[in-house]
Amino acid sequence: MWFFLLVIFSVPVYAEDVSRLCVNAGSFNPDGSYAMETKIHVIIKDSLDRQVGYNPFVDELFNSIPNSSYDVMSINDNESGSLGPESIELFLRPASGEYSIFVFAVDNTEYSLDIRGYRRSIGQKDILTFSSYITSGTTDSYIMQFDPAPNAPAPTIIKEVTFEILRNDINVAYKLNQLSDKKFKDELIKIIDRAEKLSIKCKKKKKDENCGNKKAAVN
Repeated sequence: MWFFLLVIFSVPVYAEDVSRLCVNAGSFNPDGSYAMETKIHVIIKDSLDRQVGYNPFVDELFNSIPNSSYDVMSINDNESGSLGPESIELFLRPASGEYSIFVFAVDNTEYSLDIRGYRRSIGQKDILTFSSYITSGTTDSYIMQFDPAPNAPAPTIIKEVTFEILRNDINVAYKLNQLSDKKFKDELIKIIDRAEKLSIKCKKKKKDENCGNKKAAVN
């Protein structure tokens, strides 16, 4: 059972002359520090079903979107020379349309996504920034509407959410000590359980009413 949750409002800018789109993804340790090894991977799919990124569940790298790239990056420490935390970077030359963004978790984690447009005239410009929790072995899905044309509306991104994903996110937040009160965590899950039952009842009632209307129309 699916419903949609708008996870962030559009930034009040215009996507003027965007020549490149960059998605940067980072994951975190329970103490809030960046993870040394990435706990997530990302795939972007365009409206033509072409995709770029890596799916760790099937161990497959995709690069079918022209002029796109996918890299796991790590910035070395200037003093010691040791490797720093890993992050994911995807680059593509965007066309107008709908894009799907998939985040795959190889561990329980909080993660962040920064989506930036690179403009020929003024260089880098932040477009969207947000964070979420994800359970190991699961996938988060987002839908992004984007138009790089001059004076086009700013992009929006929507997260696809199920009741099960909401429960998983709360459990992950508790395991990562982002929710310290077990009673509060359990109460949140109970609220979601009640909401799911109510949603099922409403859908069943609506279905029964539609069936009744169809029978009446036949008679």
